Amino acid sequence: MASVGNVICTFVKGEAPQPKQRVALWQVPGIAGYGARLDGLGDSEFQLTCVLYSTYMGVREWSAALHSLQGSLVVVINDWGNTFSRCLLRNVSPPRLSTAHHAGGCRAEITIDGVVT
Repeated sequence: MASVGNVICTFVKGEAPQPKQRVALWQVPGIAGYGARLDGLGDSEFQLTCVLYSTYMGVREWSAALHSLQGSLVVVINDWGNTFSRCLLRNVSPPRLSTAHHAGGCRAEITIDGVVT
């Protein structure tokens, strides 16, 4: 089942890439070639879309639970069952609500920006 931290979602779309080695290159005028510096692991920013189908009150509670995770390290499980650990949630958007004629009458979508540490 898809989840962000301990919050269950109907869908979690997207993936959180694992950190990879960053390299900085430079050139010095008058000297042939390049210099290189290894800066460590990074470049692991991600954006996830979380969706929940529920009642209006269920969606409000779900939204509050996701917002309480902002600034926390969590484990994310997406729709395909892939698990991403050490995800720092930087920003949790306000919920976008719409009606759903099935599944309780309400659909909520929240976008999460973060980085894998």
